[in-house]
Amino acid sequence: MRYLTLLIASLLAGCHSAPLFSPAPELTESKNAAPRPPAGSAVELVYGKKAVGHQDFSNAKKVLPDIFAGMEEDFYCGCPYVKTVVNFASCHFQPRKNPIRAGRIEWEHVVPAWMLGHQRQCWQQGGRKNCTDTDSVFQMAEGDLVNLVPAIG
Repeated sequence: MRYLTLLIASLLAGCHSAPLFSPAPELTESKNAAPRPPAGSAVELVYGKKAVGHQDFSNAKKVLPDIFAGMEEDFYCGCPYVKTVVNFASCHFQPRKNPIRAGRIEWEHVVPAWMLGHQRQCWQQGGRKNCTDTDSVFQMAEGDLVNLVPAIG
């Protein structure tokens, strides 16, 4: 499937392996450089279709149609779609329960949101909605463009 190649390429492009040689200290630390935030600190999210950076889930869903332009095919069944409308006849898909919901494309997590957040304190105190409202690290993980694919609703 085309999406598997896209997913693997995206994952490999984001890999940060250890450098073969450690750079000279004078090249790594600048006296005028801004201090780095501590590991695990809050991440600033960006908003809007043209913004570059980490997005939350609702804003990621607005950007994804542009990213998947030219590859309008459902991730699981391979059904083609136009905008958000699925063409069932071309892939012989028959909805089991709700044909209205099945007739549209939704953006699904490859790694489920539950897996991303169920051990976080915000999840234990109020579930996914609480994490979405209060935890910027969870918001970043939930809106990760590499983890979202088009799927039949």
